[in-house]
Amino acid sequence: MATVRAHGILASSRPIQAYGGMQLAEKAIEELAEATASGAIPMSIAHDSARPLHVSNIASGTRRNDEGYLEVWVEFDVDEDRWEAYQGDVRAAGIEGFGGMSITFVTPLEGEEWVETPMKVAGDAHHFTDDELRAAAMILRRLDPEAAGEQLYQLAAIPGLRVVFALTLDFILGIGTNIAASAIYDAAKGLFKKGQTNSVDIALKESRNGARSLTIAIKFDTEEELKTAMDRLPAIVDSGARGTFAHHADGYVQVDNDAPAAIDTAEGTLGLEGLDDPKEIEEPQPDNIYEAAREVD
Repeated sequence: MATVRAHGILASSRPIQAYGGMQLAEKAIEELAEATASGAIPMSIAHDSARPLHVSNIASGTRRNDEGYLEVWVEFDVDEDRWEAYQGDVRAAGIEGFGGMSITFVTPLEGEEWVETPMKVAGDAHHFTDDELRAAAMILRRLDPEAAGEQLYQLAAIPGLRVVFALTLDFILGIGTNIAASAIYDAAKGLFKKGQTNSVDIALKESRNGARSLTIAIKFDTEEELKTAMDRLPAIVDSGARGTFAHHADGYVQVDNDAPAAIDTAEGTLGLEGLDDPKEIEEPQPDNIYEAAREVD
């Protein structure tokens, strides 16, 4: 397999207009560089869990750009064919050069604190209000009394319509996958936006000492398509499958076959401690990680 050396800018402290001028604090930028260099970040194309990308020999650090903002640079080895396919997307979108990189992260809803709980739901802050996400979390509390809602941030020019359910696999198996799938469906249905392609990711991971992780990526335009995907969810969870699976008309298809078995593809976000000012993001939560994503828009 031929590889190429890719490089680019992952994030910076520049204000993010899609989220009302929110900025990442420089400490968070520095910690992102450390996390990136450690190789702990699963990568995907265009914030799409259905397009995972295996990379190796990662290097990362920080530097000041010409405008004075602190930024994270990254470089890595990647399969040449998959990288050229991505570059084709970049060229088709009319983007010069590398095309940019970005990250995804979550924060608690305004007025709430970080909680460790088996069921969480996060929705992109560009598309969903705190009240909408609280309503989705209330549905999950039928099963998990501490279930929490979170705001999701995708540092893209136009963030995608995306919802992420972060679940503890042991808990889901314990209550029954059919029961869990029903609650997830009800919560996702409440966040459905008509007239657009919706994305729901379901990230399941065993408790701290476990090794199994499973990510389900679902895209849908109607509630009927969402229901079909959720009806099929228990079978794949109960099967013992691990890795990343995308939903298609005929069922779930594994999309990370090129990734080594040891690669954990389920963890996908880094919690960032919120400050009193919601436009400033400060401390990374140590038990989670960032998701890096190529940005094609």
